[in-house]
Amino acid sequence: MSLYSDQTQMKERSEGYLKAMDNNKQQSFIQKVQMDASDDEAMESLKDFICENRLDAVLFSTNYLAISGLKASKKYNFAMPAMIAFDDHTVFKLLEPSITVVSQPIKEIAENLINILLLRLQGKIKATRKMVLPCELKIRESTKAKVTL
Repeated sequence: MSLYSDQTQMKERSEGYLKAMDNNKQQSFIQKVQMDASDDEAMESLKDFICENRLDAVLFSTNYLAISGLKASKKYNFAMPAMIAFDDHTVFKLLEPSITVVSQPIKEIAENLINILLLRLQGKIKATRKMVLPCELKIRESTKAKVTL
């Protein structure tokens, strides 16, 4: 699940998903939601996409899309498949099952952004900089294989 967006990170997340699916010879499924869609529109779109495609798992490109997916599951009474979300959220640790996330180093991103902005304001740098910081995959219960003893 992703957004109709020209944002670099959204494009890169979609490209990464497509590449991973291709590398593993798996069918890819993408549903995009309008950024300005109402909560009800997003939930209905998510429900239709997940239920009609009978998905094993869903990768949500943002934490708020994942939250809309959880709301849709409750509102329309369907079982959410395994799920992963970009960007952690306190709620994801509290749910049963807890939600697997790709966690970004938010504090480091903010510090780097502020430092670059200050250097630009001081005229010490003029060119745009690209910075890549490592993310962490936090595997939680939503994607762990169920083992029968």
